[in-house]
Amino acid sequence: MNRLLLAIKAVRQLGIQPVGLLTLYRLGLASGYYRWIEKRVDEDCRLAGNVFHIEKIFDLPSREMLLACLSKSEIEKLRNEADEIVNGKVRLFGGEPVDLQLKPLPPLTHWTDYETGKISVKGDIKMIWEPARFGWAYILARAFYIFKESKYAVAFWRLTAGFLEANPPYKGPHWMSGQEVALRMIALTYAAQVFNSAEITVPKQIAALGKVIAVHARRIPPTLIYARAQKNNHLLSEATGLITAAHALPRHPQAERWLKLGWHWFNRGLEMQISEEGVYIQHSANYQRLMLQLALWTHLLSQYQQKSGKNKGGKFIELRISNENIKRLHSATQWLLDLMEKKNGAVPNLGPNDGAYIQPLTVCPFADYRPVLQTSSAVFGDNAIFGNKAWDEMGLWYGVRIQQEERKKAVKKISEERTPHILINPISQSWGYLRIANHSSRPGHADQLHFDLWRQGINIAQDAGTFSYNDPFPWDNALSRSDVHNTVSVNGCDQMLRAGKFLWLDWAQAKLVEYERGENGHFTSMTAEHVGYARFGILHQRSVVSQMDGSWLVEDKLLLDPSFGLEKLDYTFRVHWLLCNTPWEWDEDTLTLFTNKGICTVQINSEKTISYYQVVRGGELLAGEGDISPTWGWTSPTYGKKDPAISLSAIVIAKPPVKISTFIRFHNY
Repeated sequence: MNRLLLAIKAVRQLGIQPVGLLTLYRLGLASGYYRWIEKRVDEDCRLAGNVFHIEKIFDLPSREMLLACLSKSEIEKLRNEADEIVNGKVRLFGGEPVDLQLKPLPPLTHWTDYETGKISVKGDIKMIWEPARFGWAYILARAFYIFKESKYAVAFWRLTAGFLEANPPYKGPHWMSGQEVALRMIALTYAAQVFNSAEITVPKQIAALGKVIAVHARRIPPTLIYARAQKNNHLLSEATGLITAAHALPRHPQAERWLKLGWHWFNRGLEMQISEEGVYIQHSANYQRLMLQLALWTHLLSQYQQKSGKNKGGKFIELRISNENIKRLHSATQWLLDLMEKKNGAVPNLGPNDGAYIQPLTVCPFADYRPVLQTSSAVFGDNAIFGNKAWDEMGLWYGVRIQQEERKKAVKKISEERTPHILINPISQSWGYLRIANHSSRPGHADQLHFDLWRQGINIAQDAGTFSYNDPFPWDNALSRSDVHNTVSVNGCDQMLRAGKFLWLDWAQAKLVEYERGENGHFTSMTAEHVGYARFGILHQRSVVSQMDGSWLVEDKLLLDPSFGLEKLDYTFRVHWLLCNTPWEWDEDTLTLFTNKGICTVQINSEKTISYYQVVRGGELLAGEGDISPTWGWTSPTYGKKDPAISLSAIVIAKPPVKISTFIRFHNY
């Protein structure tokens, strides 16, 4: 499809407003408008010094309570990670320690040169941006507050000074994205609240940091149209940045504008981006968590402002999260809780996962969603969920303290309420998530009717995740494609038209057709379908059944629309399963997995002849025949990391209708 037709299709499907906003943004880049408007930063040089005094914007938690919720090993874990940062190492995206690199390659020019491609950025921009989000500053601040050791404050001021010297205002790749600027500014503001009490911190440093916060805040409004065009986390992050700057620098001439602009777009963003069922617009577990953290932070700021009386005589008392959005946030929390494995806090690797954890106020691992969901449940639902453990640290930083009896009520409530996409099999202590999405904005992954299966804390059948947006082909966001998900591909094609690295068109919409409940109210079977292959005249219908013997049956029906007149043509149908990386055996039509919780067998058969099977691990064909993709047999737990997994496929070449059945059974050793 040529570029013009693709552009017309994009405008029709994305909508005129976001395309128009994106066009205005690009005009601003091309015309030099952003270079001109940002010269106003010089105005701050003429302002009185007290304008940059950073106000107290939240109460620090009780040090004793922080220590009470952490075990000795967890306290030591915090110390070790903070010491790594002191020594110049950082754990990006929750991975292994790497060098903390904050200096981009010289020479530096205005950020628009990087955004327009006049200056190329070497390497994956995500790897460059991540350390400059200053997530490490939260770790240093928490360690300083708990251990009262000056080395953590010294490291923060040293690293911050190094970053600012190497990245002058609006020059270089670290100023390209308004979202990156906002997240860095929020981290700097948080750190100022904690390190203000350090003996080595002098008023001159705090005042200088206030000017830095103002410079960051001024970067956001001119390009807010880009964030609005994205209709996703960019808008919420940048709005939160403006709110944070206004609270921290209330005497700044732009503070009132920042506050009003930030709260308007934060509330508007929540309205547009959270469905009534609580599903976040990006259909991503990782981004749903990010959205909840932004909401928790803005809620903390507004609560402190009202409690302390710093609302200018009530003038801005209405500037808070609206009651309707509180309800949406409660639904979003419930939805993510329903997807969470209660044994370890993990969730399906749903949708884009670029490792975002913007406020790591916990010693819990990156993959553990309990800290955010514990806090969000308490703030937006009036109840915490889990007992007292390390995940309570995050809540304390967000000003939350929940009594134990309130937790018990919440546990009962959560166990009884499930979304339509969750099925449970109590016999085998397993549960599954059937992906049934109705897209209202750009999809991130082509993953309709993907099925995620968990047993006793193990993700048996899993989502591959993301790995990388920017690696060379074939790894340019390749794990967003249909062929790596646990679903059916037709004629080797995706469910939707891939029009760019991040752009899918001709959205595949899915719907629930029928379902059954067991005596306990949990769903035991459901049938859904999607229209992603309508261009071939094919309707994909999938039924998932939680069976009485503890096993699972997944039936895929590929049905032909007779109006297409293609009854005589053979189609290629490929059912695919990405399975946990364990010792395995293959025998004719059955894959046996040997996990530490028992044996799992996956058997695929069909009424039509199965042409061939494929067992792939880490891009290597281990059993079967036929061509494979180097992207098959991988899972990415977080951005920039990929691990081998077992990929099992069965290919049927036949005339529709075709039914392919997958039996998943569990056995004890």
